[in-house]
Amino acid sequence: MVSQEGKKAGAAASADKELCAAVDRADTVLTGQMVQAMQGGGEGPSASDIQQGLREFAEALRAASDGSDSEVAKATQKVAADSQKIAQSADPAVEAASPAFEEANTVLEKACQAAGVKIKL
Repeated sequence: MVSQEGKKAGAAASADKELCAAVDRADTVLTGQMVQAMQGGGEGPSASDIQQGLREFAEALRAASDGSDSEVAKATQKVAADSQKIAQSADPAVEAASPAFEEANTVLEKACQAAGVKIKL
């Protein structure tokens, strides 16, 4: 028979896997938006394209991690907050390449890997 703690741990692990899958889907959408913006023939996505994409990405991450306090959820919430902050900057492309944002993404990737899901942000 499985203990209550065992059931809770199993449910948390399942929730973390679902959260990581949601993060991966949100990242795929963001990447697709940036690729589509680049196909316009310009030099890449405009600041406005990046800002809009990051706002949508941040909202998707917040919605997916809402109500959870696992390490995966905390890392997801950090990336969501950083994405929203970058979306408000004048030059989001430069801000998105910052070491602090890269580190937050790496922490989330490692948390998902520990949960059994491989993602690449």
